[in-house]
Amino acid sequence: LRQLLLLLLIYYYYYSYCCGQQQQQQQGHDPIAGLLAGLERCANNLQDDCTAAAVVWGPVQLANFALVPRHWRAPVVSITGFLWTAFLSATRGGGS
Repeated sequence: LRQLLLLLLIYYYYYSYCCGQQQQQQQGHDPIAGLLAGLERCANNLQDDCTAAAVVWGPVQLANFALVPRHWRAPVVSITGFLWTAFLSATRGGGS
């Protein structure tokens, strides 16, 4: 459980940083200001996003390893990851 939480936090911060940097550079903003704005946005959304991640990924991983045959585990996680990314994009990807 500790490893899963650590992975979620690392992935969340890395994803937010990369997407924030790319968006800021496309808009011609200062990279340092973009980094600070991205970190602030990340800190503001951290609790809500981690709660949503636990609600989605916890049951998916439990069901995946308990119920899904071995040869279907990777596709289940991939499809869930795609849907999770679409959710993040729809809820957090909107411009200001």
